[in-house]
Amino acid sequence: MYDFEIQNGVLKKYYGDDEIVLIPNGVTEIGESAFEKHLVTAVRIPETVQVIGKRAFFSCKTLKTIVFPQKIQEIGSQVFWGCVSLTAVSLPEGLQKIESGTFAGCTALKTVNIPDTVTAVAPTAFLECCGLTGVRLPDTIVSVPDNAFSSQCLKEITYRNITFPFQKIPDRHDIQTITDIMELIRTKHLAGYAYSSKVHAVWELFFQNPEYEPLIEAIQKSFAVLFEFVSNEKDTLLAKKLLDTHQFVTKENIDKLISCAIDAEAKEIQLMLMHYKNEYIGYDSDEDIIRKKFDL
Repeated sequence: MYDFEIQNGVLKKYYGDDEIVLIPNGVTEIGESAFEKHLVTAVRIPETVQVIGKRAFFSCKTLKTIVFPQKIQEIGSQVFWGCVSLTAVSLPEGLQKIESGTFAGCTALKTVNIPDTVTAVAPTAFLECCGLTGVRLPDTIVSVPDNAFSSQCLKEITYRNITFPFQKIPDRHDIQTITDIMELIRTKHLAGYAYSSKVHAVWELFFQNPEYEPLIEAIQKSFAVLFEFVSNEKDTLLAKKLLDTHQFVTKENIDKLISCAIDAEAKEIQLMLMHYKNEYIGYDSDEDIIRKKFDL
């Protein structure tokens, strides 16, 4: 007990030099900078602790293991900043916010489990965590600041049980932030994506998650306007992939799709659509399409 300065349940300071530290039962709060820059490798936190104060384990460069009790309600800002040996973290159920800089500079961190109770992630929470290449965000989070994660290191985002590849590259589909991806996954009205390069992100999301029913339903509702962008860009490879799914081209929209291809002078796509109609939907002759187009 002589290694700990404890006042009214708050662990104010650790003075020991043990690599493995067992915090005494009865402590309810780990105070600000209590272990800052100590060479500990593992810390056992008792179930009585509810709060971990700001910078409590700041720059503990040898810290490899931290296990949180489930009663913790608050983890302060910069608590594990610069803990370069920390590789995995499972945050406790009940935590509502990940504060700024909490895990910033944890360069070896590869996995983090964020519970469904978390509703907010603050800026710089996982800054410079370049070992963290993928992250699962719970449904309770609706937006994430652009600098919450090291976006140059992230490769994929999992949200609402679907996964989307993420690379922050200038002019890439206009999908530049994690929040952009989250909004795309949540939206049920995709027509607004049709007249910008974001429409490519819609297709990418679909081909990555071809059985995600909410997205399929949203695409079906707006397919004609979404496909118009494909015709305008004369993207024959994408058009073929979409036709090959047999999920979106119907008797109700096929003529509109062909008309859009004619407007866009996308001859190859026009022929694809006409062949598709002949093969899977049926019509009398190619001339019927021209008559409808020009009201002949």
